[in-house]
Amino acid sequence: MHYLKNGELYEYTIELVKKTDRTEQMAGLILCCVLLLAGTALSDLGPDTDRLVNAHSNLARQTFDVIEQAFEAQQETFDQRIDALEARVTELEEMIAEGVPAGPVVPNEPVTHAPPMQPQPEPEPQPKPEPEPAPTTTTQAPTTVRRTTTRSTTTTTRPPPPVVTTPETCQDLFDRGETTNDWYTIDPKNTGAPFAVYCNFDGGEAKTVVHHNKEEEEKNNNNKNPGTFVLTPVYRNADTNQLAALTDVSASCQQFIKLRCKAAVLFIKKGTDYGWWISRDGETMRSWGGAPASADSRACAGGRSCRCDNVGKGETSDEGLLTDKEYLPVKSVYLGDTGGRKQTSWLTLGELVCTGKM
Repeated sequence: MHYLKNGELYEYTIELVKKTDRTEQMAGLILCCVLLLAGTALSDLGPDTDRLVNAHSNLARQTFDVIEQAFEAQQETFDQRIDALEARVTELEEMIAEGVPAGPVVPNEPVTHAPPMQPQPEPEPQPKPEPEPAPTTTTQAPTTVRRTTTRSTTTTTRPPPPVVTTPETCQDLFDRGETTNDWYTIDPKNTGAPFAVYCNFDGGEAKTVVHHNKEEEEKNNNNKNPGTFVLTPVYRNADTNQLAALTDVSASCQQFIKLRCKAAVLFIKKGTDYGWWISRDGETMRSWGGAPASADSRACAGGRSCRCDNVGKGETSDEGLLTDKEYLPVKSVYLGDTGGRKQTSWLTLGELVCTGKM
């Protein structure tokens, strides 16, 4: 009651409220409440009543002022924190839109000078950064690398598969071990224009056989003038250029030719040429099978004169193989001198046969 009579208890209470220590502030506020509740009994305190009433009023007014200031300061702090968080959220949205990885949200702490009654806010928990993922390549990676290395080494040591090309002749097939007589596809000079031929491997020799549509004997009759009988074979599956490539790559080629005649000449009679044949390149040839190829020799087998040119009434023949491969195959044969009633001849042109390989 000593402080009450002197008014010092009120001053002491106000000083406690103004302290910065939270414990002292709470003690001062509690004491203020007690004094305010006790204010109704001031009339019984003696001659200092007026002074104490004034002190009481001052204490109440100052107490409410301090509380109001504390609320205002706390509200200002909250507003500043909210503004800082909104600014950070805006910044993070811009970074996400630009594809920049955002860091953890850490609001900026505003620097303020709080009044004595401002309670110290609890520090907000800072978000912990995501822990970096632990490396996971410690157990299986060595095994995988060793297996891959082993397989790679095995693969690189394998020789490349052999390149299989189309044979140029039947000799190529024979060299590869083929011994069955049959039709096969070849591509002489590898021109990209393959064609089918018949391969004959009898006798341990490879023969490339090209047939045509005029292999049967053809009769020449009622053709009086020179070259009026024409035999033009069509070779099977190949044209002249393909067959020329075959003869070029082959070691040798031949074609059988025969003329049976009865009172009809083969080449010449009384200075007139009645017969000839055309080579693959279009040259006119006047030589027969068994004689060297020539444009004007008019020779038959053995280089002798032809039997059919020695005109007689009986039947005779001239035959042999055309072996100069640069002129083969025969493109066509021309005959005549069969205009008489007893004049006839019969022509046979065999298939093209090539052997070996250049």
